[in-house]
Amino acid sequence: MADIRISSCCKINLFLQVTGRRSDGYHTLSTLFLPVRGVEDEIICDFSAQAGIEVKSLDPDIPSGKDNLIYRAAERYAQVSGVTPEWSFILDKKVPVAAGLGGGSSNAAAVLQALNTYYRKLDSVQLHKLASGIGADVPFFLESVPAWAEGIGDELVPVKEKYPVLYLVLANPGFPVGVRWSYGKLDASKFAPADIEAKEKLTRALVSGNTDGISALCRNDLGDALFVKFPLLQMMRRSMLDAGAGCVQVSGSGPTLFAVCRSKEVQRQVAERMRKDFQNNSGIRIFECEA
Repeated sequence: MADIRISSCCKINLFLQVTGRRSDGYHTLSTLFLPVRGVEDEIICDFSAQAGIEVKSLDPDIPSGKDNLIYRAAERYAQVSGVTPEWSFILDKKVPVAAGLGGGSSNAAAVLQALNTYYRKLDSVQLHKLASGIGADVPFFLESVPAWAEGIGDELVPVKEKYPVLYLVLANPGFPVGVRWSYGKLDASKFAPADIEAKEKLTRALVSGNTDGISALCRNDLGDALFVKFPLLQMMRRSMLDAGAGCVQVSGSGPTLFAVCRSKEVQRQVAERMRKDFQNNSGIRIFECEA
């Protein structure tokens, strides 16, 4: 068969409130996932390759083989579906790694969807359960539609209403931050029940295209520690705000920042300002995206 090429998008957390910590160590959340277009990975799938599962990355800094989440997703699909794998996957990575954008989870979900579209062995409930066992963000990427999430991020309630394009600038500082580090800096005394009023207001602002309202309600409980630990993030945020961004917040466990922009013109201004202010820092990556 011919190779199948699939795209794998990333996400931002427009709102992320940490509501508690479970006995197993996982934190519970109230978060708004938005799929982001403008920076995507590509995965080339071959479902009639040699026996077994092969995963290759075109970037030598990205793990291949069993260390890649694609391998784990394919292996679990084979186990649950009963299909004998003869699969090869080639990953062309564009989304920054360990960046709070969910790139690895998106890769895993894209491969699960591709396998199930080809073999049609699992229903949606089975596929969701399988995805949850791979990673908390993976179920979101199965559909990649805007959704509020509770639990550890796997209990999804899609935003059903359509909303206008949200213009974003993503700025990755060029270094990774581990999820464990970010969550380890939280103050458990500040955990509180999900802010229902903020959720409702943010949903209304998003659906109506009210970028000022969106900017006022953006939240990430993991951001404070990151801005303290990494002064570069403070400098990047200030540059984007000075260029006209409505707000600048950390996505997920960081360290990638996203800027909410009122228009495409403001988006262009923010991106240009960042490229000018940080032209001597080759590690910083700037993306003009839409959600």
